[in-house]
Amino acid sequence: MKRTWIVIGTVTLVAALAAAPFAWAHQQAKRHEMSPFMTLEKLRQLRTELDLTDAQLAELRAIRKETREANAAYRASLRDNFAEAGLALLANPDDIAKAEAILDRNEAAKKELRANVLDGVADAIKVLTPEQREKLTTVIDARKEGF
Repeated sequence: MKRTWIVIGTVTLVAALAAAPFAWAHQQAKRHEMSPFMTLEKLRQLRTELDLTDAQLAELRAIRKETREANAAYRASLRDNFAEAGLALLANPDDIAKAEAILDRNEAAKKELRANVLDGVADAIKVLTPEQREKLTTVIDARKEGF
């Protein structure tokens, strides 16, 4: 009976240790990515601060949707590579070089993600009038500490 509890405890400990890198990566991703509800709340705040019209708001939502769709494959690739690196370490904890090589594949995906986001932001800024751009500059200056 005592041996059974030792085996169960060992299996539980190994499972927890194996899940830790995945949980950490998930938390890091959530910390750097706003949820859709946060995005909508930010858009509501900007709508009132910048006096956005309904047409501008519709364009901004369309740009946000296009950007998210364009980045979906890259986000999936990042998740898959993190999982693959974790599985490689589970298979051989001493083969860190293999896990690093797998994660190095993320660099291209990250670059494409950034490029798509910058394109989306540039398109969104083009929707604004010169007066709204000035107001946005003021808002960004006021919120610099939050970035």
